[in-house]
Order: sequence, then C-alpha cells, then structure tokens
Amino acid sequence: MMKRRKPMSLFSFHKPSKSFSEFEKGIENFFDGFSSLINDNMPRVNVKEEEDKYTVEAEMPGLNKDEVELRYENGYLTISGEQNQENKVEEEGYLSMERSQRSYKRTIPFDDENVDDDNISANLENGVLYINVPKKTPGFEEQGGKIIDIE
Repeated sequence: MMKRRKPMSLFSFHKPSKSFSEFEKGIENFFDGFSSLINDNMPRVNVKEEEDKYTVEAEMPGLNKDEVELRYENGYLTISGEQNQENKVEEEGYLSMERSQRSYKRTIPFDDENVDDDNISANLENGVLYINVPKKTPGFEEQGGKIIDIE
C-alpha cells in the first residue's frame, strides 16, 4: 500500500513572530515622534464656509500681531509667524541666557474666482487669529495679491 503525499503548496503562510511585531511597533512610534515635531510648527486651523464668506480661525499662541503675517495671493491664504524669545537670568555668581526661535507657516487654498481679496480682514485675540474671507459678488473684477492688516 502506497502512502499519499500531501499536495505541495506554492505559498506558505507564517504568523509573524512576536519580536517582529514589537519591531514594527517601534518603527511606528519612531515616525509618530517626527509627525508631532512637524505639526508643532503649523498653527491649528479651522475653516468654515458660509453663504457669503469663509471664516478661518488659527491658533497662534504667544504671538502678537507684529509677529504674524497674513498674505492672500492667487487663491492661497498664507499665515506665517515668527517668535524670538530671550530669557536672561542673573544670580550671584551665575549667568544664564537662553534664546529660542519658533516659526509657524500654514497655507490654505481657496477658489480664487470666488474670493473678494480686497475685503479680507483679520484680528488677533488671545492667541487666536480670526480671518474673514468674503466671497465675491457676481461681476466683481479680479485684483492682484494683497497683504492683509491684522487688527
């Protein structure tokens, strides 16, 4: 009597070992750290579309209006800010000086044909930049880029 052989498989499936899974998790955690570094340099932004305008709210903690620039050009609203801090501490026989620089930049696309760039307005209150981006009314002629004053 002949023994039957099991059919040969072209593919073999193996469960990944526990050590491989741990390695994979370590790689994911490593790259998660980089994404938080990148996101810390981008202000958090909410954009809301209404019938006659867009409303943008951007978190700009610790910045005053002189440290923020708001520019609208060719359908893109760019929010940028830069903060330079210097902390000097002098105690008896001890001198410490720390400097830090932080910059933010975020660009938001809009339908340029629909934006009334001459009437964009903004104000900065308690670390939040509020931007009003009105929509064009029919028949409005397109203008060039513009820097928006912050109130």
